[in-house]
Amino acid sequence: MFRFALTIFISAFLLFQIQPIIAKYILPWYGGTASVWTVCLLFFQATLLLGYCYAHILRICLKIHHQAIVHVFLIVCALAVLPVTPDLSLKPVTPESPLLGIWITLLVTIGLPYCLISASGPLLQYWFKQRFPSSSPYRLYALSNVGSLLALLTYPFLIEPILTLQIQSWFWSTGFFVYVLLCSSCAWSLRLVSEKDDPSRRSEQSVNRWDDRILWVLLSASATTLLMSSTNQICQNVASVPFLWLLPLSLYLLSFIICFDRAKWYDRRFWLPALFISVLFGLYCLLSESSSSIQFQVLVYSSILFTGCMSCHGEVVRLKPHPDQLTIFYLLISLGGALGGIFVTLIAPQIFNGYWELQLICCVILILLGACVFKGLSKKHYWSNIAMQAGWVTLCACIAMFLVKQVFLWSQDIVDVKRNFYGVLRVQDIKNIEDSQLDIRNLKNGTILHGNQMINAQYTRLWPTTYYGYKSGIGIAIHEHPKHLLKTNSNNEFRIGVVGMGVATISALAAHNDVIRFYEINPSVVEFSKKYFTYLQDTLARWEIVLGDARISMEQELDIENKQNFDVLAIDAFSGDSIPTHLLTIESFKVYWQHLNEDGILAIHISNLHVDLRPVVRQAAAALNKSMILIKNIANYETSAETSVWVLMTNNNDFLQRDDVVINSSNDTIIKNVALWTDDYSNLFSVLK
Repeated sequence: MFRFALTIFISAFLLFQIQPIIAKYILPWYGGTASVWTVCLLFFQATLLLGYCYAHILRICLKIHHQAIVHVFLIVCALAVLPVTPDLSLKPVTPESPLLGIWITLLVTIGLPYCLISASGPLLQYWFKQRFPSSSPYRLYALSNVGSLLALLTYPFLIEPILTLQIQSWFWSTGFFVYVLLCSSCAWSLRLVSEKDDPSRRSEQSVNRWDDRILWVLLSASATTLLMSSTNQICQNVASVPFLWLLPLSLYLLSFIICFDRAKWYDRRFWLPALFISVLFGLYCLLSESSSSIQFQVLVYSSILFTGCMSCHGEVVRLKPHPDQLTIFYLLISLGGALGGIFVTLIAPQIFNGYWELQLICCVILILLGACVFKGLSKKHYWSNIAMQAGWVTLCACIAMFLVKQVFLWSQDIVDVKRNFYGVLRVQDIKNIEDSQLDIRNLKNGTILHGNQMINAQYTRLWPTTYYGYKSGIGIAIHEHPKHLLKTNSNNEFRIGVVGMGVATISALAAHNDVIRFYEINPSVVEFSKKYFTYLQDTLARWEIVLGDARISMEQELDIENKQNFDVLAIDAFSGDSIPTHLLTIESFKVYWQHLNEDGILAIHISNLHVDLRPVVRQAAAALNKSMILIKNIANYETSAETSVWVLMTNNNDFLQRDDVVINSSNDTIIKNVALWTDDYSNLFSVLK
């Protein structure tokens, strides 16, 4: 009995430990966007469904001894793909079709082992039931989810801080080998199951009604949709901190553990009111998104997720079948999970221009729960049942009305909006009641400002706004560069590189005969910058745009000996809260300096609410033997300049000794000490504020 429990526990641990490992491998290839995690979740859900299909087919088509032989043979074959490290040849060459590229990478790297491990849950529980007929297999499902939860919780606190990605890959591969040995031991124990007792040759003892099976699928799909939509809400509209990827998934798994451990843990009298209260708080957050603190929003959205998943999974457990139907039960649950993932990842971006899945699924879950509650009511109390149903429908309708209102308020003053793989971009006009000359046009991704411009007057629309004011780090880097100061009467080009285009505000800092080269991964950003903002039209400089991940593009330029010879290179792909760590590793800094002139300046924008990137940049500067200064810029609301923090890295002594540079340099002491970040090791947890 113990060997089955240990095998299921280890298989579940491996199943969820590989998810952050493999996602961290490929995250830099697609710009570090949170959507990479959502696409990975869809792949894992789909592969889980495939594994459950495989387990169900084995059960209905083969005798139990033959099932054991086939499964052991396949998991031994899967050892051939170890270690699970994505091949560099799978790196995207162009930014098109990121979803397809991610899926191909995952399929080639982890597809077979992941599929076989995912089959372990239902298959080994079924074997367990035949080996020990008097024991219930459903608590093993709760145990498997404990293993899954432990895998997620140990990764950011134990695995990531001390192990490089390469070692993590070997650690997981070793765990898979241990799983093969344990699973083979479980298969060997099935020799004690008599041929005449082989359940694959018996008819099922009981068959659930089709409406129960439909509810298994719908409730599971709703829980998965809630998981992925709340993840989007937290990571796209609140804070794109990778730690928050694991929080929703951990709560989702915790609901499985509680519900499948004992049915009595799910009590409708507690969980349904808790869900209603959470949704009401969620409405408050959605209607006052800008004024609610990030901590409060994360707490509320997490509460909606947990109470919603507890309610959905609790109702699934209420409808669970006889153990003879165990594999079809898990198959339909995984089918629901895959359908939920398909809706959020593939369908919703095509039919919604914003992240409206959370609002929609809250309404759907309340309707489904009402169907479950009223499904089992006695027909003796007809009128009281009608009254209860009417009250439930009215409450659901009121919540739906407020959710629709939130969508309407979000759409006010919107000039244009577009949703794609990289998020939801909004162009929004903000009117100034006192002076129309100061009307502002914003570009936002979620709640993060990506740039703005004064739009009414010719002289104000040339102002460098937001994080690029004249006294900002990048403003000082350009205007105090000795070459730029001497360029007025010469024809020499002054070359500026920019990673992260925004609305091209940096071009307002450029002068005649300057050349600006933008690197931008999101095609919609380029489209909106040209269509709704005039910085590119008004600048005196010449400009170029390179579409794709900046680091990959720069590496490709070096491969064809197309060194850019930048005088200033601005790294501004992580202003806000999303941190593409691959742009902060020592390897990335070496790429930047290959494109910079010897007296060039590397300007890194590190304004952030959640992490302190100064220690990371300091380590890189020390490793490259470069000087580093910190420039803090205070907000000036008359010119729409925002508070910003820039780090300038250079060995240009003439620049470092200029008065404006010395005066504006900050004397902040960097207390934290972190390890040097490399492509094989980075730890955001160590730089949390």
